[in-house]
Amino acid sequence: MPTIVSGCTIDDANAEVRISQGTATGITLEPTVLGVYSGCQLHILDHIGLTSNIINLPTFVYGDSIDDVCAHPDINIPLAECQALATFYTDMDGVNWTYDTNWFTEVDVDSWYGISLTGAGVTKYVNGISMPSNNIAGDILDYLFLDIPNLATLDLRNNSITTLTSDIEFASALKTLILSQNDLLNIPVEIGNLSQLDYLDLAYNGLTSFNLDASQQLDQLDVLYLNNNVLTSVSSEILNLNELDILTLNNNQLTTALPLTANTGQLVQLDSLNLAYNLLS
Repeated sequence: MPTIVSGCTIDDANAEVRISQGTATGITLEPTVLGVYSGCQLHILDHIGLTSNIINLPTFVYGDSIDDVCAHPDINIPLAECQALATFYTDMDGVNWTYDTNWFTEVDVDSWYGISLTGAGVTKYVNGISMPSNNIAGDILDYLFLDIPNLATLDLRNNSITTLTSDIEFASALKTLILSQNDLLNIPVEIGNLSQLDYLDLAYNGLTSFNLDASQQLDQLDVLYLNNNVLTSVSSEILNLNELDILTLNNNQLTTALPLTANTGQLVQLDSLNLAYNLLS
């Protein structure tokens, strides 16, 4: 039967998809540009050209593989970084993000929603991913930190992230990490190896503990938000964060305050400490 395709969009903009071949057993679609196509409907027409049936097509990426998208000449970041972003998109339910403007389109990557780049040459490097309140769901896995070595800012607050990989320790350039208002239950101890980190926000999750090893050095950490979790314990190594200026531990289930003493070298820069609404006696 005759068929037509309608309703396709890329990033909420109309996108043309043609049928290049149709047979009794199947059809071949012919998208016009690279991208993530959604909302496509296949209309089955009757003998007088009226729609007799509508089939909603699944969201699909036009391109033979991630490599095809990332190898486009207008993609101005290293292949490994582009592949990491593409995997992030597919693993984190990208087709259901609130905003994904320009993702998988053949334009400069710094115009992809939430992505910032650094570098002055033809090839640039991803240094920021900022997508708060974007309906992002899933686990943050190793590729984001192993394959994007210049990542300095990761802001994914108010999403549905459940797990943070221990490979975060390889994010050696990371300075700002904001994962508040997610569904995290644990934070890997390897987070303590981020020697450049100066801002860490893990508030409003389901954390029961926050642990560091004695050998770890969060030497640059200025701000640590751990409020509004279900913390019952906090590692005593937190007292060694000599650059820490703000520490929030309010609205948890702590029964013992931090073992602060007059010893030199314990939280010497601390200006604000909030322990309200715990179970302290």
